[in-house]
Amino acid sequence: MNSARIITSTRTVVNPKGLIQIINEFKTKTGLGTEIITQLDKQGNNGIRTIERDALGVPQQVTDLVYGRVERYQRAYPERANGVFQFSADNIRTYFPNISFDSLCKY
Repeated sequence: MNSARIITSTRTVVNPKGLIQIINEFKTKTGLGTEIITQLDKQGNNGIRTIERDALGVPQQVTDLVYGRVERYQRAYPERANGVFQFSADNIRTYFPNISFDSLCKY
């Protein structure tokens, strides 16, 4: 992810599970993005999902930071017909055939 980001909008919503989310839309040199900060519990733990998009707004990568664990997701296409690849912090790749990349990009 690029270090320089320009935040274009910020809003606070409550998701269907009743968790408070802060949604930041931003621009970088190479594209657009969305950062979703979800308050997970009363102790102040947050989950952060960053959706990186290209200049046309097409999602390229999703990064999750939850309880200190970092995971990246990318489309499995063209290597696989459907599903996503998950990359853990130590760069181990795992294939999930029944998770769609588009469902990861919803908020």
